[in-house]
Amino acid sequence: MARNLRGLEHARRVFRDVPPKFQEKIVAALNKGAEEIADRARLLAPHDPTTPIDLRDQIKTLIGLRRNARSPRVLNTASPNSIAAYVIAGDTKERFYAAVKQEFGRPAGPGNHPGHPAQPFMFPAYFSIRNRVRNRVRRAMRAAAKEMARQRSGGNR
Repeated sequence: MARNLRGLEHARRVFRDVPPKFQEKIVAALNKGAEEIADRARLLAPHDPTTPIDLRDQIKTLIGLRRNARSPRVLNTASPNSIAAYVIAGDTKERFYAAVKQEFGRPAGPGNHPGHPAQPFMFPAYFSIRNRVRNRVRRAMRAAAKEMARQRSGGNR
């Protein structure tokens, strides 16, 4: 969960002090990264044309929203200072848990359910693109910091 990320509180404090026009540039880089991860997850998600609901159609990005810690659903509690981008699979609780079972596999269960091995799609998508996303956000933050420094010094740099 987001609470375990190193430096997240520091990033939130710094982001809160950044003027809105610079926040927009950083958020745009974050949004583009989340969309790239979602696109890659859609590409890697298993596809079964016989099912009425395709997992690929369930993968979505939610930007600037905070997650409720007790529920897999995401609440619409966007704040102007939020720095969160979520890539989720499933728009209902049942579909979310079905996507989790797809990602991590399912053991054999009651009623002679044979189970199935893990077919990961979300983590490989994240791990294959995370450096590109991280670098894009860093570049946007550096550009915003340089622009803010220029404005504070009177534009002489």
